[in-house]
Amino acid sequence: MHGIGTITDSNTMFCYFEMIEKLGAKSILDAGMLLKRIGAVSRQMAGVEINAEAVLCGIDFYPEIHLPIFAEVYNEIRTEKDFIHCLDNNLECFACMKNKKFDLAVMLEAGQVLDELDQIKITEYFMQNVNGILADEPVGKWMTGRGMIKGYYPICIESSRFAWIPVKELRS
Repeated sequence: MHGIGTITDSNTMFCYFEMIEKLGAKSILDAGMLLKRIGAVSRQMAGVEINAEAVLCGIDFYPEIHLPIFAEVYNEIRTEKDFIHCLDNNLECFACMKNKKFDLAVMLEAGQVLDELDQIKITEYFMQNVNGILADEPVGKWMTGRGMIKGYYPICIESSRFAWIPVKELRS
């Protein structure tokens, strides 16, 4: 079982909302459900928000903490176990996407909770089904080291380090 996974780093929260806004993302796959982990009860925080029309899907790495409000915040949620089951059985993972690519996948402070095989499966799904990935720097380094991508664009906010990966451009 994973730990609670609460996020308190304001740089991580800022980067999440800022990238969604700057990209104008209309579909977001939130691996690790950052909004749940920061304690948000809506799609907004400190004056920034995710557009209500945007499709927001979550992969919940912490299903033992069940809060019904997140069924309202996210359009569709899969537990990590259910998501991996869908991948293993070639099932549609998110019905609301109807085989369209996500504009953005986010995996912030979440990669370290996955076992290696699940991280590979989720990352391979990203590579096929998203246009861009926002991750923390260790995930960017891990993907580069495994030869999944040629590299990443570093984003530095104070002492926090993130990786921006436009998939089409940086795919190996």
